[in-house]
Amino acid sequence: MSSSEPSLMARMLEQLELRPGLNILEIGLGIGYNAALLAEIVGAQSLVTSLDIQADVVEQTHRLLKKAGYSEIGVVCCDGLKGFSPKAPYDRIIATVGCMDLSPYWIDQLDTAGLILFPLHHAGWTPLLKVNKSEENLITGSIVGISGFMPIDTVDSKVKIWPCRPDIQPVLTQMERLPLFDDLEELHSSKSLVWASFPKDFYYFLSIKDLRAFFKCKPPGYGLYDNSSGIVFISPSNKCTFLSGDMGLYNALKSIYREWKSMKMPSMGDYNISFVPISQKNRNNNYVSLIRRSFFDQVISIR
Repeated sequence: MSSSEPSLMARMLEQLELRPGLNILEIGLGIGYNAALLAEIVGAQSLVTSLDIQADVVEQTHRLLKKAGYSEIGVVCCDGLKGFSPKAPYDRIIATVGCMDLSPYWIDQLDTAGLILFPLHHAGWTPLLKVNKSEENLITGSIVGISGFMPIDTVDSKVKIWPCRPDIQPVLTQMERLPLFDDLEELHSSKSLVWASFPKDFYYFLSIKDLRAFFKCKPPGYGLYDNSSGIVFISPSNKCTFLSGDMGLYNALKSIYREWKSMKMPSMGDYNISFVPISQKNRNNNYVSLIRRSFFDQVISIR
């Protein structure tokens, strides 16, 4: 049981566009602090329902909330992926767990004018997505930040889209060392913090264009990994590219970088993201990437 970083919680609450009277569903109870904040903002504890699949977490957090004067917040032990229909429809749904896909149950339980804020697992990290549902039942949104949450605990299967991140450290000295191509070095910040120096916008583009994308914190870097053809790994600190295996991986990474540059280097916030049920045909042919998840095709296009 844990609580999210306060600054991240504040940004997420701001993105929810809360106001008094809204009916809220929270996926991931934690210690209940976020649920209490939600109740204060919407003006009534009974308007907040928080779900968690772990019975011990629910029991302990319910006791703590009651002790703190928040006994009327709805605390329910169930699979958060399936939402909680008795209190639907919801004006806002917020997930504080990393999700493998948007849940169709959340969509069914969302008011037409409502919105969903959730961290979506994507090539090793969890961009924060904000989506809404139109009267025609179209689900669209955008990336509004970066988050870091534990994966959702659900009984449903989890589709693995990107490969497991390879263990680079033991083999790095044995890999072929190649120069950074084009002006890639300028993309890497000189900041000492690994995350601050990470080229988030290019990595997102890389990971939607090639599902072999991965990144590592130790040693810091990113690249492409193919179990049958090898690894290409860009190391900002070493100012070079390491290659083990097929030169085609190096060329593929270089080609994607040049495509990103030719598109004027879109940032993560420049994409329009739609979720189309896999049972339906995607009617948007002008997209950058289409990623098939468990329930939806994630269709990514430039705004």
